Amino acid sequence: MRQNKPVLNSMRIFACLFVVLVHAASIFSVWGQEIPVFLTPVKMLADTGDVIFMSVSAYLLFIKEFTWADNVRKKVRTILVPLIFWNLFWMIVETAAHMIMPGMFDNAFAGGWRILAGFTGIPFYLDPYYVPFWFLCDLFALNLLAPLFRRASEKAWPLVLTAAAVLWLSPLHYRIRIPFAFFALGCVLAEQEALREGLKKLPVTAVSAAGIGMGVLCMFVHSEILYRCGIVIMMAAVFRVCLLIEQKSTQDRFRAWMPYTMIVYALHGKVLMLLQRVYAALIPYSVLSGILGYFLTAAAAALISVVCGMLLRKLLPRVFALSTGGRVQY
Repeated sequence: MRQNKPVLNSMRIFACLFVVLVHAASIFSVWGQEIPVFLTPVKMLADTGDVIFMSVSAYLLFIKEFTWADNVRKKVRTILVPLIFWNLFWMIVETAAHMIMPGMFDNAFAGGWRILAGFTGIPFYLDPYYVPFWFLCDLFALNLLAPLFRRASEKAWPLVLTAAAVLWLSPLHYRIRIPFAFFALGCVLAEQEALREGLKKLPVTAVSAAGIGMGVLCMFVHSEILYRCGIVIMMAAVFRVCLLIEQKSTQDRFRAWMPYTMIVYALHGKVLMLLQRVYAALIPYSVLSGILGYFLTAAAAALISVVCGMLLRKLLPRVFALSTGGRVQY
């Protein structure tokens, strides 16, 4: 079965940027404000980041044959090592900063037993020290359960898909809903070629309009069920858009950015925090300044993270390889 790697690469890059947008919304809380309701469609699109990441990760795993032991060994290198590396990095950096500016940063090594949990987090329950990496913690655990997902999908994929939908719409915590529901979705899509072909035939204009329409509707109707349905529709729209940009020149550009996605995930959270504090201290809140700050700090954080990744790759290539799980060539 064909992996269609260029489309998946572009989806993973979009997912990375969407995650940055999700966290950039915290700028409004710096001013003590709520995110404006008219940004709901943008927020909905940004919230596809985690679900795309989980689905694509599962798809890339299940589209090929693998043994449990080989897959776990690979995931130790590509997931667990970067997870521990970056949590330790931020624990050391923030503890050092705490000694200089104790009012702005925490002493990461003053948390008792939670220090150990901070290195990786506890799957589906406790965040790691660097909170945005919760998805890596959960993804590693899901890979340990991968044979169970494959067996269930092979025997009763409609039931698996139904269970994923029910779980996604349930009131359970997002650390349960997102990992299990969308890892299962990626598994089913990898196993069922007919479903993949059906997605490819979705009219891009119609599905994009439906996603935007759901976002607009949720501006006026406050329904968590509608909002989550909108996320799934927008996820399908992102997939169809990625199919449209599957030209050779575009593929090359996306491939060039792929090695830096892990660096963006690893750095953007702290970079955003600093940028937002500076921006909010310099510019008083208004609707316009809030919107500009939202997009500008997100773009700046992503750009700064990529530049740092390029410098790390050039100056310390072995550290770059270790900290990104060997994500150099795609």
